[in-house]
Amino acid sequence: MSRKTIVVVIFVLFCLSSIQHHYHLDAAEALTETNGTVLLQPSKATILNIPATSHTILLLRNISSSSAYLICQIHTQFQNLTLSLTPYHNQSQYVTGHGGMGVVTVLQPDQMEVTWHLFSNQSDSVRALVYVTPLTADDPLPGGCNVEYDLEYDPELHLRSSMPLTSTVLFQWASVGFSRSYLPPNCEYSVPQVTLEYKVYVRYNSGNDFSEDAYFDAVQSMITAGDLNDHGFYLQTVDFSLDSKSQITTASYDNQGAIYNVMVTQTKKTTGSKTAAAYIPRVFYTCDLLSTGNDKCGKTDVAAVILATFGGIIGVFLCFLGHRFFKIENFLFGFLAFGLIFYQVMAISTSESEIGNLSVAALFGIIGGCLYLLCWWYLGFPLLSVLMNGLVAGYLISSIIFYTPFGNLPYWDTQFNYGMTFTCGVLIVPVIILCFTRVLNILSCTFVGSYGVILAIDVYINGGLKFIIVNSLRHAVHQYYLKIVITGPFTTNEIILVVVWFTLFICGTVFQLVRERKRAPFPPSPRQSHQRDAFPRLRRYQSSGEREPLLNTSNSRQYGTVYLIHNTADDYEDNEEVNRISDTEKPGPV
Repeated sequence: MSRKTIVVVIFVLFCLSSIQHHYHLDAAEALTETNGTVLLQPSKATILNIPATSHTILLLRNISSSSAYLICQIHTQFQNLTLSLTPYHNQSQYVTGHGGMGVVTVLQPDQMEVTWHLFSNQSDSVRALVYVTPLTADDPLPGGCNVEYDLEYDPELHLRSSMPLTSTVLFQWASVGFSRSYLPPNCEYSVPQVTLEYKVYVRYNSGNDFSEDAYFDAVQSMITAGDLNDHGFYLQTVDFSLDSKSQITTASYDNQGAIYNVMVTQTKKTTGSKTAAAYIPRVFYTCDLLSTGNDKCGKTDVAAVILATFGGIIGVFLCFLGHRFFKIENFLFGFLAFGLIFYQVMAISTSESEIGNLSVAALFGIIGGCLYLLCWWYLGFPLLSVLMNGLVAGYLISSIIFYTPFGNLPYWDTQFNYGMTFTCGVLIVPVIILCFTRVLNILSCTFVGSYGVILAIDVYINGGLKFIIVNSLRHAVHQYYLKIVITGPFTTNEIILVVVWFTLFICGTVFQLVRERKRAPFPPSPRQSHQRDAFPRLRRYQSSGEREPLLNTSNSRQYGTVYLIHNTADDYEDNEEVNRISDTEKPGPV
C-alpha cells in the first residue's frame, strides 16, 4: 500500500469518527430534552436552554457525605421561572420569579441524591444559569432563620427601590450550621446569632452592557464566598439585633447594572475558626429591560452628552491655558461656582425637572461669572480671585474623599457632621497654599480642567467617575441620602480614566508653570491698566504747566524756546489799543 493510500484512509477514518461523535452528541442532547432531566454537578455553573411551557427535572447524584444542606439557585435575566422542591406547587415548597432565586434542601442521613423541579410558562425558550452550592455542618445556612417569606429557608436577596435614586437589599438572618442527624437550631435564641457576621458586597457591570452573556458572567463572578472576596466590593457590615432589620440601602445610578450578594461568616467560640457561605446573588437594574419608553435601558441622554462635550472643551482650555487667559478663567470658575450653588437651590426649593434646574443654574452661572469677572476688573486683587478658584477645586477634592469608603463612616449620619466635614474638605486647598497665589491658581486650573476632560470621556463610555459630583449634589438636595451607603463602579475603565486624569493633571501643571515662569504672577486688571496709562498723560500735562509763566500773555516768551512772532496789522493795532488803555488807567504819582 502506497503512502498516498494510507493518508487517504486515515483522513476518511478521521472524518467518519468525527461525524459519528457529532451524531452521538446530538443524540445525547435529544435524549436529555426528551426525558426532561438534567444531571447537575455541585459547585459548577450550568447554563440551560429551558424549552417553552416545560417541566425540567434537575438531578444531583453522588452527594458527598460531608454535605449537610444544598442551595439550588436559578438565574434568568428577566423571564419568570418556577423552582420547586416537589413535582407539584405545594405551599412553602416553591419559588417563582426571575433574577436570582433558589431553595434549600436539608439532607437526610445517608441521602445521596436530590431532585428539583423547574417549570416554565414562557411562550419561548429561556436561558437559565443553574448552580448548586453544597454546605457542610460547619458552614452557616443563609436564610436559615426566615420569618417573613413563604419558604422555610430563604437564601435569596430581595431588592426594592423605596426611595428615588436608591436600592434596598433585604435578606433573612442565617442560622448556625447543623449536621444531618440534628434538628435545625432555634432562631429565637439570639446567642448563636452573635457568632454570625454579615457583609454586603456589590459588583457593577460595564456601562450600557445589558446583554444576557454579561448578566451570566456577572452572576458567576459573585456566586460563592470566595468570589465575593475576589471580585466584590465590600459595602458594609450588618450587625444582628432583635430590633434591627437585615437590610442595607445603597445608591443606584441610571443605565448601570449592579450585582449584590451577602456573605455570612460563622466563628466558632472553641477554636476561633471561621467558615463562610454566600447568599444567592441578585442583579439590580434601574431601568426596564423590556421597555421601549423613557425608562428603557441604554437610552442616551442627549443633554448630558452636550454638557459633557462643552465640559471637555473647557477642561482642555483650563488644563493648559487657564492661567494665561486669567479673565476667561475667572469667568469660568465663577460660572461653575454659582451654577453649583443655584442648581442645589432650585432642586431643594422647586419641583422643576432636571432640564429646568440645569437651565436656571446655567443662567445664574453666567450672571455669577460676569459678577466675579467684574470684581476682578474693579478691584484687581489676585488673592480674592484665586480664592474662588481654590474653593471650586476644594469642592472636587471633598467630593472625591466622600466618594470613597471614608464617606460611609457612621459619623456622617447627621447633617451637621456631614456638612462641617465636607466644608473642611472644601477649604483644604485654599488654606494650605493660599499664600502661593500663582501656584494655587495653576493647580486649581489643571485639577478641575483635567477632571472636565475625563468627565466628557466618562459620559461617552457610561463610566462611573461622574458619580463623584452626582453623589455630592444628591447629599445636598436629599436629606435621606445621609443614610445611604455610597459606592460606584470602579472597573477597568474607571482605573484607566483615573490614570489619564492624573497624567493630564501633571502635564498641565508642568506646562503652565514652565510657560509662566518668566511672566508676572498675575496680569493687571483693566481698571489698573487704565489708571496706569492715564498717569503718564497727567504727569506730562503737569510737567508742561510747570514751565509756563503764571501770567500767560500771548506774546510771552518761555524759557528754552524759540518764540517767533508773526503779528498781522490788525493784531498790532489791537496791541497798541490795549497798551494805550493800560497807560491811561495807570495811577499818577502821589
